Amino acid sequence: MLNMAFTFMSITWLACAVALLVVTKSEFYHTFISTITGWQFTIDSFRKSDDPETKMLTVFENHSSFTESIKDEVITYMHANWATWVRTKPAWFTPKFIASVGDEFIPGRALQQLNEAAAGERTKRASLDEDENTCDESRKMATDGYIHY
Repeated sequence: MLNMAFTFMSITWLACAVALLVVTKSEFYHTFISTITGWQFTIDSFRKSDDPETKMLTVFENHSSFTESIKDEVITYMHANWATWVRTKPAWFTPKFIASVGDEFIPGRALQQLNEAAAGERTKRASLDEDENTCDESRKMATDGYIHY
């Protein structure tokens, strides 16, 4: 009886493993054996991509700790391209996206224009105390899994 239960469980496990591989896109198979961490993947995605949307969503849709080591690189990239994005208005460059971007990533003149246009609604997060900002992020992230500014 125990031998039959073990055989049944083994066959079920094998069927589930095969089903997982069948429903998984083949382009993601490497993730089952890769040792790359989330922050390494995020940084690689930013550096290797030529697409501004991929770069920006990679940086701003992941936790800020993932890209802390390349923050200066991201700031330089954004300052160099911000005016182009404002002029061309790509689909991903929405008010929601702009609101999610920290003030340090926005060029000075553009930040001033955003603050004036918002008539004080947009606060300068860059002027917040680091410890206060960190505690605030932790509290907000704990409630629904996302960080809201």
